[in-house]
Amino acid sequence: MINTARSLAVTGIFRMKKNKMKYRVVGSKGQVEWLDANALYHKAVKGEWKKVRGMPYRAVAMDVELDIALGKNEAPNYTHVRLLFVRGATEQSKPCVGKKDWALFLTTDPEMSMTKILEVYALRWGIEVYFKEAKQHLGFLQEQTWTFASHTASIHLTAIRYLMLVYARHGDDELRVCDVRSRVKDQLTTLDFAQRLWQLFRALINGTIDGLKEKLGKMAETVMQAIDERIDVFFVQALQLDAFTLKMEFES
Repeated sequence: MINTARSLAVTGIFRMKKNKMKYRVVGSKGQVEWLDANALYHKAVKGEWKKVRGMPYRAVAMDVELDIALGKNEAPNYTHVRLLFVRGATEQSKPCVGKKDWALFLTTDPEMSMTKILEVYALRWGIEVYFKEAKQHLGFLQEQTWTFASHTASIHLTAIRYLMLVYARHGDDELRVCDVRSRVKDQLTTLDFAQRLWQLFRALINGTIDGLKEKLGKMAETVMQAIDERIDVFFVQALQLDAFTLKMEFES
């Protein structure tokens, strides 16, 4: 991933694991050490936390070198990176911070500030929310066809659905996209039930009018037509359906 970022001439920001990956640290006197994340934490981070401006975090930034050679048989290829150790500001009251209380980030830009690293990485959360909503609730690639055109259409239609939810929550910062989606789903469920219920009532009304055809004559058809037109207006307003779509809904 780091090599990919470098080849594209973009800055990469990554959440790193606390594994045995070694980072090369060059001391002020030129001494070199190879330390993993936990060793770095205990040697240079623990007890050195600094408040991140404008954020509820404390952090320590450290410039190190990382070998990004792609294979074990290749010559070492060290590149300068910046590590950022982060924990919640409320953790300050703890007498000893355990290994699970902090997170480690890496950026390929050694000049990037602590605040910028966290601000940019936080944008990832919005992407995660989008794909969760898209896959679970917005029909992302769930069409029963496998053509490239259908996949392209599905991706764009899902994005449009999501943007409509985002637009619907505009003006109410307390609402989440999933809250808006739940409200819309509840409303559509109610309208769907109303439509099905009307089909039952229509059958009963139509049967009653058929029984009165001898007395009403041509008025029977006029009465039923008037009732259908009035219900059509209701569903067009409620569901924003055009006449053709409404006809297809009833016929189905």
